[in-house]
Amino acid sequence: MTGVQTCALPIYSVRLSGGEPFEHPKLADIARTVKKENRLVTILSSGVYDKNSIPKDVIKKLKPNVDKIIFSIYGIGSNHNKICRTKAFNSLEKSVLSVIKEKIPFSFQTVAMVDCINNIEEMVGYIGEIKSSLNYCNPNLHVLRFIKQGNGEINKDQAISKNKIDNFMKLCNDLSEKYGVDISFGCSLREEDCVQDSEKAAITAYGEKITCSALKYGSKQKKFACKDRW
Repeated sequence: MTGVQTCALPIYSVRLSGGEPFEHPKLADIARTVKKENRLVTILSSGVYDKNSIPKDVIKKLKPNVDKIIFSIYGIGSNHNKICRTKAFNSLEKSVLSVIKEKIPFSFQTVAMVDCINNIEEMVGYIGEIKSSLNYCNPNLHVLRFIKQGNGEINKDQAISKNKIDNFMKLCNDLSEKYGVDISFGCSLREEDCVQDSEKAAITAYGEKITCSALKYGSKQKKFACKDRW
């Protein structure tokens, strides 16, 4: 059964993100170490490795110690490239095919911002087409909230209102049924079931422990408050 779902990670999950984690020279060693602790390993990736697709040998080396790869997607073809400001979609597609060849479970995530909302049906249709040819995993789409930090600080015009987000979530429900693709939303987008200060933690590139992965800049960023941003 398909539908719009909530999304909670088990406390024994470890997510490796970036930047682009596949470009880290010790990624395979890190994944192996985490796996020895009997934890689930998920890697968040753009699908781009030094302006190309992720090398097949890198994916193959990681296979024994990764449980899932989550690819960022913002549209199809030129629409994805526009947001990434590079010709990234071709590399993303090739990386997805390499992951499928190794039968590593994978899914996609996007961000609820103006351009992505305009591209949502083509993304869901694309994932549905991929899903129809698979027999080992069920790729879905997870939607994150747009946050005005990092690139979001530069592209403030991509922010959308609370009312538009509510309408967008209803549209996702229809698209989920139409294309047979599960769609879930981050707790900050739903503004409920926040797991800050309890089940969730992240380590920044500066070695700081923070309570929400949205606070990617650690103490340099003000305390994350979902409901204060409208």
